[in-house]
Order: sequence, then C-alpha cells, then structure tokens
Amino acid sequence: IRDEFDFVNDPYDPYDDDGIRAAVFRSTSPDAKHCRRAEWHKLHFPVCNKFHEVDFVWDDVRYLGRGHFRQAFNVKGDDVEAGREPDVTMKVMRWREGQDNFNEDRYEKTRVDALVMERLASSPRITDSYGHCAASVLVESLPGDVWNLAVPTPRTIRRSDLHDGGDDADNKNGMSPTEKIELALEIAEALAELHGYEGGPISHDDIDLGQFLRTPDG
Repeated sequence: IRDEFDFVNDPYDPYDDDGIRAAVFRSTSPDAKHCRRAEWHKLHFPVCNKFHEVDFVWDDVRYLGRGHFRQAFNVKGDDVEAGREPDVTMKVMRWREGQDNFNEDRYEKTRVDALVMERLASSPRITDSYGHCAASVLVESLPGDVWNLAVPTPRTIRRSDLHDGGDDADNKNGMSPTEKIELALEIAEALAELHGYEGGPISHDDIDLGQFLRTPDG
C-alpha cells in the first residue's frame, strides 16, 4: 500500500509533483512530504493562433533584447479604424548553439510564467498577458525596466569614478531618498501580490531590478 504522501513513487504527472522535481521535497522530514503544489498549478491555457498571426518578415517587429533563456521582440499594433491597437512584446525561447535549449524544463518555465500572469490578471502590478503557446508568451509592451532607472551606469564602475567623498555624494541616478523609498515600496507591493495570492503563495525565485518593469506613467 503506497503512503498517501509518497510523491517520489507516485506515477502522476511529474510537473504536478514537487517530490520528483526538487530535492528538498525528497527529504525524510514529515513536514516536507506535506508540501505539494496547488491544484491550479497544472492548468494550461495556450492560444497558439495569436502567435501564428505575427509575420516576422512583413510585420513591424523590433528586437528588444534577451535574457537567460528567452529573447524579446516588440510587435507594432495594427491600425484599427480611427484608433490603433497597442504594441505587444513577444518573448520567445532563445536558441544557443551547443546547449540544451528546447527541453521540457524550458517549456515548463514558459507555461508557469504565463499561468502566473493569468492567475493575477486582475492586479495592476502584474504584467498583462495576451497569449501563450509552447515556448512563447505575448505580454503588454512597457517602456523599460527598473534597473535602467535605478542604475543608469555600467553595472561595474571604478572606485575613482564614484565621486562620493565627503558630504557631496553622487548617487548617479538623481533619485531622492523619498523616490527610492517609493520605488522600494512599489517593488514590495508587486511581490506581495505573488506571496499573498489566494490560491497559495507564489515564489518568484529570480528577484533583481531587471525583473520589474515601468509603466508609461512611470
């Protein structure tokens, strides 16, 4: 008879089973065996037709940059009668020669990313998502990340260039103490949306300034 919490030997979908994916849940501690993903975590809402409508040859598509396993493109919105549809950002999986790029883990990360945005769609502090398909997501287009606002210099700087001697310190970004506190609070409020989700706490696990985006109004 298999124990109710014997996740390691449970043949169920491994992506619904932390006991298979993470060593911490294979612990012999009784408490660890009671930790399992929420039911909604295995949901999946792909809308692939939206992605097939984007023509990378003829549409107005602009390369934005890349992260560890994805690259981002700005897709210009279509003219619609008197108005214009907003731009969107398409994030697609990167291909890097000699590396294991298109594996299950990468697809799973993309699915979870899209799912979290779907679960928190009502929050003004979470990026709006317009679609997800396999290794790609479509999200609202935003002007930039907090990193470039808070650190508008090269990420490494020589000590001689700091100019922070005495009382005349140069903070490089021109932000006042009040503005820094307000920015920190906004970041904390966004994280609180994840940690306080009614369906169960959501852990980000990759927190840095580049993960937080600015809206057009700042």
